[in-house]
Parts: sequence; C-alpha cells; structure tokens
Amino acid sequence: MSAAFVGIGFSSALADKVILSSNADIAFLSAIAYIQRWRNTMPIRDPQQLGAALQRERKRQGLTQTQLAEKAGLRQQTISAVEGGKPRSELQVIFEIMAALGLEVALSPRDGKTTPSLEDLF
Repeated sequence: MSAAFVGIGFSSALADKVILSSNADIAFLSAIAYIQRWRNTMPIRDPQQLGAALQRERKRQGLTQTQLAEKAGLRQQTISAVEGGKPRSELQVIFEIMAALGLEVALSPRDGKTTPSLEDLF
C-alpha cells in the first residue's frame, strides 16, 4: 500500500499535513470530519431558533446587522426582524441572509437521535 499525502485542517498549529497509510486511516479521518460537521449543526424547528442561529453566526463572523444587510442586499430592519424570530419572514429573505453568511440548509428527519453512533458512521 502506498502512502497518500493529504492536507487536513487542524484547529491547532501542530500540523496541517498528515500522511495516511491505509484505508482505515482515511475512514477514521472521514468519521472525524463527519462528527465535526454534525457538531456544527443545530436543529431548527421554529422561527425563533432560526433567528437565534443566524444571529449567532453573524456575530461569530464579526458582522453588524447593518453590514450583513448590505452584504445580503436587505435593510437592517429586515435582519433585526429575522433574528428576532419574526414568524412571517419571507423564505427568499432567509435564503439571502444565509447566502450572505455562507450557510446552507440541510434537511434531516426528526429521528430523536442526538449523536451519531460509530455504527452509523461506518
């Protein structure tokens, strides 16, 4: 088996490259990446949760409501209403805000699971 040289984004500065020597190494790192993506998601089931999630992401990116509004082509008042959980926000407005924040929607069934098991990953 030949070694594959793959760039991996670690949060620490210890290393940014890893030498993978087997399919098991690749599978392990794929599982880690899946868990990391899963941990960065949050269930959103109502307008208030969506507004709060968008607000957290805006703040994480260091944007003001006005800056996000400019980036999304909307008014600051619209951003405020969506972040406040306004229940009748237009779907297109939500997608424009998400695009400006670099977010996307991924639908999943409400199955009650809170964490994926290793069996689910492989």
